[in-house]
Amino acid sequence: MSSSTATTAAVLWMHTARARPAWYAQSAAERTTHEDRFARVRDVALSEGATTTGVFDVRGQSDYSVMEAWTFPDTTAAFAHWAALVDAGYAQWFAFANTLGTEGASAERSGSA
Repeated sequence: MSSSTATTAAVLWMHTARARPAWYAQSAAERTTHEDRFARVRDVALSEGATTTGVFDVRGQSDYSVMEAWTFPDTTAAFAHWAALVDAGYAQWFAFANTLGTEGASAERSGSA
């Protein structure tokens, strides 16, 4: 995939997370303040063309407790969203894993692209 295609193809962002122990040491008001900040970042992403299916509780064997699935117009938008969450302090309070998938990648691997 060329670099121009990589930045313009739709992107699926799978985000899994769990709260770090320090999250629970905060008061409910402090957690709400952070959650509101993170919600504003998510609202910006939605206003800029991202879509999400929401936050789901993880069941079964996993290191994480929640999962989010987002679609972004391109990799630049996905990375900008993650950078905004980090700037808002998200990584301080949550352990996480992120996985990106670009539209059309399976066709390229099979040689049919």
